[in-house]
Amino acid sequence: MSKIISRNFELRVVSDDKRANGETDFKGETSTFSTEDRIAFLNDYARALNEEFKEVDLDKELVSVKEAKEYLGKIKPQPPFEKRIRFEFGRCKWTHRSSENTKNKVSFSCGDTKIPRQDFRSKLVWTFESCVGLESSEFALGEAVRFGVDECGILYYISDEQRIGIKKVQDRHDGLTFTVEADFVSGRFNLYLNDELLADFVKFSSSEEKFAEYITTRISENSDILSSVLGIGYYRLLDSDFEPFSIDTFLDEDFRKEVPFDGWTSPEYCDDDWNEEVLPIALGGERFAGENLYIRKKITIDDLKSQAFLNVESLTPGGEIYINGKLSAFITDESPKQIDVTKYLRPGENTFAILVYSDKIDELDKMTHTHTDLYTGWFSGRISLDILPDIYLKDVFTYTESISEDQKKAVQKIRVYVGAKRGMTSARATVHEIEAGLSKWFPVEEDRVICQKWSTKTYPNLTETSEAEITIEDPELWTADNPRLYKLSVVLKDEEGNIVDDFVSTFGIRTVSQEGGVFAINGRPELLRAPLLFGARPPLEKIAAWEKCPPAEYYVQEMLMLKAMNGNGFRMSVHDERIGGINDKRICEIADQMGVMLIWQTTTWLRITGATNLRLDELTACIRQVRNHPSIVIWQPMNHPSWKNWDYIMKVYRMLTDAIIPEDPSRLISPSADSRRMYPRSDDGLTDFEGNKCDSCDSAWFEEHICRGNMDYILGYGNEWSALREWPNVKKEHLPNWMDSTDYIPSYIDSPHRAYFNFEHDEIIGQPNWKIYQGKPAYHLYSYEKDYDEGSIGRTLLFDEWLTSQAWQALGAYETIVKCRWLDYDGLSWCNFRGGQNTTTYMKSIIDYYGQPKLSYYTHKMAFQNVLALSGNVDMVYGPDDEIPVIVLNIGSQKIVNVSIRVFDVNNPGVVAFETTIKDVVLQKGRSVSKITPLKLPKLKEGTYKITYVVSEKDAD
Repeated sequence: MSKIISRNFELRVVSDDKRANGETDFKGETSTFSTEDRIAFLNDYARALNEEFKEVDLDKELVSVKEAKEYLGKIKPQPPFEKRIRFEFGRCKWTHRSSENTKNKVSFSCGDTKIPRQDFRSKLVWTFESCVGLESSEFALGEAVRFGVDECGILYYISDEQRIGIKKVQDRHDGLTFTVEADFVSGRFNLYLNDELLADFVKFSSSEEKFAEYITTRISENSDILSSVLGIGYYRLLDSDFEPFSIDTFLDEDFRKEVPFDGWTSPEYCDDDWNEEVLPIALGGERFAGENLYIRKKITIDDLKSQAFLNVESLTPGGEIYINGKLSAFITDESPKQIDVTKYLRPGENTFAILVYSDKIDELDKMTHTHTDLYTGWFSGRISLDILPDIYLKDVFTYTESISEDQKKAVQKIRVYVGAKRGMTSARATVHEIEAGLSKWFPVEEDRVICQKWSTKTYPNLTETSEAEITIEDPELWTADNPRLYKLSVVLKDEEGNIVDDFVSTFGIRTVSQEGGVFAINGRPELLRAPLLFGARPPLEKIAAWEKCPPAEYYVQEMLMLKAMNGNGFRMSVHDERIGGINDKRICEIADQMGVMLIWQTTTWLRITGATNLRLDELTACIRQVRNHPSIVIWQPMNHPSWKNWDYIMKVYRMLTDAIIPEDPSRLISPSADSRRMYPRSDDGLTDFEGNKCDSCDSAWFEEHICRGNMDYILGYGNEWSALREWPNVKKEHLPNWMDSTDYIPSYIDSPHRAYFNFEHDEIIGQPNWKIYQGKPAYHLYSYEKDYDEGSIGRTLLFDEWLTSQAWQALGAYETIVKCRWLDYDGLSWCNFRGGQNTTTYMKSIIDYYGQPKLSYYTHKMAFQNVLALSGNVDMVYGPDDEIPVIVLNIGSQKIVNVSIRVFDVNNPGVVAFETTIKDVVLQKGRSVSKITPLKLPKLKEGTYKITYVVSEKDAD
């Protein structure tokens, strides 16, 4: 008996032309295709993908936000402390106001409201408390868009001078929203009732309209039901391909009275009219330009004990904290903070007032791949208040030191930091006992606890660090395929045995290593399949506000889409400036339970600047905040800094390892994602970038935690197929754009000591499904990447060839991934996962901005299977003398498999032209490549063929 464990296909052309013998490029030195041959091939590839993946639906969101919210409800909250008095701020009051008059919005009035000229694309939103009294109402954007509710309560719109009735607006008292998306380029509009699309890119009401300069709002019965009106204009920009259009909120009326702010930090201030929300709370985008965020929280403290610390995950970009009307903290960076607030508290009710500064990207610091909205979100992360005794648990860190070969035993290290209050009268050492207990926590919590006890001494104003280890028999290990978590409870007891403090955290038993030059989790070789997570999320008016701090369901949504694609990780790459990333602990908490590995960035992440600009104090503070989370497997402080002096590079390497390893010796460290920009040496350090021999190399290059990584964009940026065929030993004339050499790369791939990751591949564009963009401001806009097609295909693809464009991206993704796999790369990070960059015109993503998959999503899913049978070259045309060098890739245990190969003519997809089965193929354990005797196809007529590979595992007996 056997079961199918893998299914895969490749598209190839069979030719009688002897020029096709050997590896034939898609486009390049050995190609036999014309440009139109390539177009036809890609169209065949799109059809073949549709046949192979029956669930292909490029119109439908892969995972809705609603589904993600439901899943988020299943994520277990972190366990509470049992002894320590901790107040989670949770739900807070908040509001905002302008600190300077940076915006001039038009004044709304019922009837006609004059607005700035709209002649590109616009969005208007009318929100009502109920629909009672909406009869005989009318709404319009100039003469271009007209709709209303008639005297019978029927919603209608006018298109091309024709009135179209849609549906009765039911009597409801929970509110409703009309949204119009108007496109003055196409002369069409969309109309939504709440989230339901009722007029789908229909012609303008008056088809001759080219612009609008007023909106109409006429409500005949009860205008008080109108709760807000929002108008957003999008304006075409032509000076830079990176900035396609601007976003400008020209109308923002919510009919609320202005909130008085005098004395807002005072306990007596009345905040009844403020909003209420659970932290984190974010504000941002040009709509709120210059408007600071204000937060208030009241906490009643019955027992003040000795001291109190406020734990702030982040105030971005900075702010002020007031307690009972007094300034208690002034924050100037985005890293986590623990603030001594003892002297500001009092027994009973305490008022916390938090000011978060508004933000704006400086023109000189903004990045070309973000959005034209410079007002990236400002936010407060989660906040808690700890009431502590004189001697307390300052921090606890746990990591797995070792796991036995048979995985039957694990050794867990526990490092405890005990703090003592400043200014204690006695300098005598104080002895305390530490008791640590481990128990299973996720997915099922158990009562059985494994304990360890030891003692420690503390001195006033000092932190005492001690370590212990616990041996765990038959541990449940954390992996991306099977995430399992434990709870760590640490108790601090005084000399009389009284519990004075405790600390609770969750963790996973897992190791990260690179022995033998192979990335391994728990000693088992793994392939890190971790596309880039950039941070752009819909809707467009929130793209800046949610860049660094979105609602948690968006993280869940992206992780669900990733797992469905056979991915197992994300490389964090959230940025809008040269310096700055995120350190959102919610990501780790969710990833721990969903089984997603993370390449972590921190708030001081450098994108492109001098490497010594890295702030080490901020870096280590961020690491301490998240280091108990098993989902993080690599620290990556930088993206691609400017650093081509070798002595300077080694100074930075030493600086980073000296900062990180004392905080965490359990993970790999990738100083940056791109070796290319530092003109690197070979893996052994004895050959420089120019090929010259070196007598020695700084030992920082060989530090055991340091891994190798690069941005090997083999087919990206419009490169030809020749580079892929020759990779990694690429001739100079075939080098990808902006690559000076690949000579050093083989030494990294073949390193016997360090893993090698492709941290950013493979920048191939795929146009979006334009149907999804109809009415949106990015509809039918080429991105700055439009010329890539000419290099890789032969000409720029037109808008009506969007599916062909996606097929090229899908083909390139598959072929680069599988080649990197058989070359034995340790990880692959496609740039990028979800679109939205360049104000939603970025085309390199594999998931569209609005959540729909591209064809490359399906080829990623195919190429990321643990077991994969395929051809062991990138030959696109089989000549008369060619054979298929069949190989089978394996990740995991040893297996005995059968490989069934079937060949179909694309013009007769149901008819098998040839088939064979290769039996009893032994796949070695680990991450292996098994070669099979090359397959010679029988004589087939010339044409394009789909070759399927099905792998079936035989039972062990």
